[in-house]
Amino acid sequence: MQCAETCLVLHLLPDADELRNVTTLQLTLRNKETCARAQTILQAAPMVINLAIELSCTEWLTSDGPKTGELVINTLFEQQDTKFGLQKSQKSALQKLRLSRMDLTTAGTILPTVVDCGSLRHLQLVDCDNMVPLCESFSQLRLPLEILDIKDASDGDRRGKTDVLLQSVRQLRRFRITRSVYDDPNHDFQWAALQRHAATLQVLEIVDGEPDGTVFRATIVIDRSAAALRKLFVSCTDLRQLCMGGFGFESGTWTNQVHGVNLLLDCVSNLRNLRSLKLRMYPECLDGSIYIESEERQTIFEAQIRHHAAALASKVFQELGVGCPRLRVVVVEAWEMPQDDTPDYFATFAFLRASQTDVYGCTRAVAVEEPLHMIKHHEPCSDILEPEKFLAC
Repeated sequence: MQCAETCLVLHLLPDADELRNVTTLQLTLRNKETCARAQTILQAAPMVINLAIELSCTEWLTSDGPKTGELVINTLFEQQDTKFGLQKSQKSALQKLRLSRMDLTTAGTILPTVVDCGSLRHLQLVDCDNMVPLCESFSQLRLPLEILDIKDASDGDRRGKTDVLLQSVRQLRRFRITRSVYDDPNHDFQWAALQRHAATLQVLEIVDGEPDGTVFRATIVIDRSAAALRKLFVSCTDLRQLCMGGFGFESGTWTNQVHGVNLLLDCVSNLRNLRSLKLRMYPECLDGSIYIESEERQTIFEAQIRHHAAALASKVFQELGVGCPRLRVVVVEAWEMPQDDTPDYFATFAFLRASQTDVYGCTRAVAVEEPLHMIKHHEPCSDILEPEKFLAC
């Protein structure tokens, strides 16, 4: 058991008096019984404004997803019998809501009717199925959303309809979406829906959930998105942090102006307030399996990736130096860097911008690799360097 000094989250159940003052609550549900106990806790905590609900049992989730989601919402926020008669429990006025591993086919429609979401500013959906009903229900409320975070949540058979939520809110400051591997590769992200938030966006993160994602890797997708990307970034006057993923990690493609990295650099070349840029790469040209043969080959493979990352970071600093004068940090994440037999591992290389002067007196921008914890001292408020935890203060 961790000592009090290092324990970040309280896992012990407070007594009733303490629950009355709790403002942040995370509920992990494994079955109907734990759901019922969680309902008792939630009812005793009327001051909760930050709520996280996670379904953790795979067997329970796969039995009947839509009915399970409906059961969870109805149980947690059901009407309560009191000695004064049947009274509906007081709605929690939430400001931050996180839903994990929940099917929202029915729950998404019910939730806004039993929870006061009119003040909701931060919505996070993680591994949720059929999120369109929730997006449509929330779109009717004209929420004051500032942060929208979607990770591997599916649209079900209504692909693209989640944009209705983006279109219904007005002043998003942070938007993150991890495209699921199950997304239709021919379905483009609706950049136009994000356009309405361009003036207020400070953090934008759009990456693929798996290495076969096609946001920027397929030429046809790039061609379809290029005009929309340029239009979006021209209006992003306050964008400070940007993370994009789906690039092929091959230096040869960097000379092709219609591919991946070069397209992105062209689109973001005048973001005057940009401070941090993260690129997620997939090293197609390198065989990640070579690490199995020997430690020596693994070392060579890792050195190749590090070399490519440094070259890419220097390229970014050199090409964006004039148009993005505040850009100080470039982070490169490389897929399939094997470590301890973990197949889905991202190696992170972080670089600071520095200047180098040659013997002729010519100065150019170069990338200097630094440990990530040192980079954070230069950009302590960066979400893309270390994405904030939902329950963090």
